[in-house]
Amino acid sequence: MTRGRFVFKDGHFVPATTEAPRNKSSLVGDEIVAGIEHPATGEKIYSRSQYKRITKAHGLEECYGEPDRYFQKDDDTAVKEADLEDDILKALADLNYGEGLTQEELELCKQKNQAVEWEQEQD
Repeated sequence: MTRGRFVFKDGHFVPATTEAPRNKSSLVGDEIVAGIEHPATGEKIYSRSQYKRITKAHGLEECYGEPDRYFQKDDDTAVKEADLEDDILKALADLNYGEGLTQEELELCKQKNQAVEWEQEQD
């Protein structure tokens, strides 16, 4: 016997066809047996139509297992390491020189520095 797909029909094994039988149809019911939690409301849903209705009411769209279609990263928003490093270094320099701080924040920093220096002198 050769390898392949076979079906048992009328008491014999016959090669399976790729065509669907014309006299049989497949029905998909509205019921979700185990139920799922709707991401917008958090409530347990047991009906496909109810799930779709709630999704549409919240202005959402079902993605049907196609996450790449909905969650594509734009090249414009991609953060490059060099840019990130420059931003961090600039922020640290601003803090070290007190740029961008209010007068109250500067005074508070001076007080904390004095307290640390005093503690170090006591040790």
